[in-house]
Amino acid sequence: MSSQGTVDKTTVVSREKYCSIDTKTDGSLKEYYNSTWKIYLVVIALALTTFCTSLDSTILATAIPQITDRFNSLDDVEWYGAAYLLANCSVQLIYGKLYHLHSVKWVYLVALFLFQLGSFVCAIAPSSVVLITGRAVAGLGAAGILSGSILMIRQLVPLHQRPGYMAALASMTGIAWIIGPIIGGAFTDSVSWRWCFYINLPFGLITCILLLIFYQPLQLLPNSQRVSLRDSVRFLDIEGTALFLPAIVSLLLALQWGGTKFPWGSVQIIVLLIIFSITSVGFVFVQIWKQELATVPPRVMTSRNVWAGFVFTFCFGAAVVVAMYYIPLWLQVIKNDSSESSGIMTLSLVIAMVVTSLLTAILITVIGYYTPFMILASILMSVGGGLLSTLDTNASSKKYIAFQIIFGSGVGCGIQQSMVAIQAAVNGSGSRNSSSSSSSGSNGSAVSMGTAIMTFAQTLGGAIFIAVAQNVFENKLSNGIVAAKVPGLDSQAILKIGATELRNTVESQYWDAVSHAYNAAIDDTFRVATIVAAVSILGALGMEWISIKR
Repeated sequence: MSSQGTVDKTTVVSREKYCSIDTKTDGSLKEYYNSTWKIYLVVIALALTTFCTSLDSTILATAIPQITDRFNSLDDVEWYGAAYLLANCSVQLIYGKLYHLHSVKWVYLVALFLFQLGSFVCAIAPSSVVLITGRAVAGLGAAGILSGSILMIRQLVPLHQRPGYMAALASMTGIAWIIGPIIGGAFTDSVSWRWCFYINLPFGLITCILLLIFYQPLQLLPNSQRVSLRDSVRFLDIEGTALFLPAIVSLLLALQWGGTKFPWGSVQIIVLLIIFSITSVGFVFVQIWKQELATVPPRVMTSRNVWAGFVFTFCFGAAVVVAMYYIPLWLQVIKNDSSESSGIMTLSLVIAMVVTSLLTAILITVIGYYTPFMILASILMSVGGGLLSTLDTNASSKKYIAFQIIFGSGVGCGIQQSMVAIQAAVNGSGSRNSSSSSSSGSNGSAVSMGTAIMTFAQTLGGAIFIAVAQNVFENKLSNGIVAAKVPGLDSQAILKIGATELRNTVESQYWDAVSHAYNAAIDDTFRVATIVAAVSILGALGMEWISIKR
């Protein structure tokens, strides 16, 4: 601590007293609420916002053609998704600090307000620039919603009951990812693409009302203080944030543009990667220098459950996003399904995920251990992804539905387990070190930061590997089209053709060759999902075996 003169033991203890919201240990629900139906209403509110933020990631897939027609903005297509993703990923760790320093309830409501404001701006956008700005604002708000929901559940229910509630929230995410394109297509065809954003407003309003009325966060400890604005700015780690934001933005832009908009060896991509490298090293240095005042205190990141959970969650998020993106694409191109039909045909994956996540939550509550299910998740997802990579143009519905069930069961086994692990580890630590005057504050900090780190890992994994998968897909497809020697068909032009228009563009006598090339390219993306799912077992094996019943 001597490396930073302004940070001494007194400062750290004072900071720990600020962590008043997360300091009480788990207790009976009746200690804070008169009846459990209030708990259920709060969880329903959290589920609604989780659904909306997840829906926002996929609902535009079928609306983008009409948006580009409205604004004549074909060149801006990539930014409709990138603005939301970059803003979301860049500020998630900052929310970990905010939840540690301030009331979970009010930080959550501010995040919800930003998400709603961004959705409203998008809904009334008169130009493409305004729409992109609205997407960025919505991403800033969405970044704090999932971690805030987890922290609220931590306050509402005892540790051994949390897996079930977390599984319910996770199920909303999976459902939203799948039905997003269906809802987007229905709105676009029947009403207007603007309703893809208007739909968030009533759900957000209901959530806000329910939380204001029924959610009562744990009261401040008698000897605690409110965080002043000056101290809050200090604890937010301005130096680290100034390095972290360009690092994430540079990395995601390099992965998104590399091999598509610019060659990998181009000046633009090299500069982005250099910026990422320099700012990342600088961020790590600042975290070591600032210690407890850092965005990610070293004591948190070096914890076995945190780094192992990061590895598992990063790979888990990557595998899930890649599979959920390319399974509908395979159905639309190879099986000639519409957007709505492909969504329906992926319900087997969602149902398997929901059912398995609920069964897993029950089993964890009974036996107390979550680690075996993380290991099982890695195995099932690897097997399911490997089987998906064997699909060909003649695959029957029984085959690809069965493969989705296996993969979805793996997702259900592993989803949210790293969140449970963080809280179990902190609870165990708190019980062993209850004599420490600052242990409860440290635990609160570890939970809020650990939750933010896991959320960040899942988002970052998906963001990085959807770009990796896209590059693998495009390279394989380009080579396949060239090898097919279809006259008049440019390998680069076909990449810009929508899945539903591909059959109308290619002459029937050449369709078999094109479909085989497309199938081979998608199979390669499933192999990417398989590899990262297999790597996730390293994180699962690294987790401590801590019983949530202890």
